[in-house]
Amino acid sequence: MKIISFDFYWKFNKENINEIIKLIATKEFKFKPTELIYEVETSFEDGVKELINIDFYLEESINIIIRGNCCSKPARLYFNVLNWGKNKMIKILISCPIETKGEMEFINSYLKVTDLIACFIYDTEDERWQTEKNINHYVLSNMDHMALPKTKDRAGRTVIDTSLNYGRSEHSIGIKFVAGGEMFFGEIFFKIVNKHILLQIANSKECQHGNNRLIHISLFKLFEQNSTRLREAQKCFLETTGIINIAVNLKEKFSGIAQALSSLNI
Repeated sequence: MKIISFDFYWKFNKENINEIIKLIATKEFKFKPTELIYEVETSFEDGVKELINIDFYLEESINIIIRGNCCSKPARLYFNVLNWGKNKMIKILISCPIETKGEMEFINSYLKVTDLIACFIYDTEDERWQTEKNINHYVLSNMDHMALPKTKDRAGRTVIDTSLNYGRSEHSIGIKFVAGGEMFFGEIFFKIVNKHILLQIANSKECQHGNNRLIHISLFKLFEQNSTRLREAQKCFLETTGIINIAVNLKEKFSGIAQALSSLNI
């Protein structure tokens, strides 16, 4: 069993927000929710009543956390609606224990929601430590870092050098870019990475989910035990798509998300 993360991103529209709220209200995720935190912490049931009545057009930003458990382990769902250039973006980030691929079938309901930008599915802990640069976080978690390569950040502080970690992630334009074991990309994402480049990746194919025509990439098995094979697959994906470099350039070249999105005609 592993803690698996499911990161979904949609371009907001008046239909899909209602679809997503319904999926949350009907507990379409792989854990038992116990509490919902919006403006205050409430039970899940009371929180959903409030969630249903939110006017997402008037609110500039909505941030909601749903906590629960699965197999006696903590699980989370983060739900965000935020300004995204000329549009709004909807995010759902789910993290919960998963034992078999069959337990991931709940994602099909989310993949059908219109205007899906992307979905990244990955090992939560692996992504965390492939990305973490702060040495103090290793110390607090009793993680050995002595053999890890070091570098200096812009402030001159010693940090972990993650530049050759193929499982690392990069945040940019409101999205966490990562070489996940399973990934889905929609039409909007093709403005970030060309569709034909994504189709060059092994085990990639076009598929239909509801009204979404997606590219599905099975990069590696999420329960893969061969770390060498896993890293080789991630390396190939990053080098073929240039996805991390694209994310970094969009963040560093432009003064904000709106300007970066405009450069992509989004």
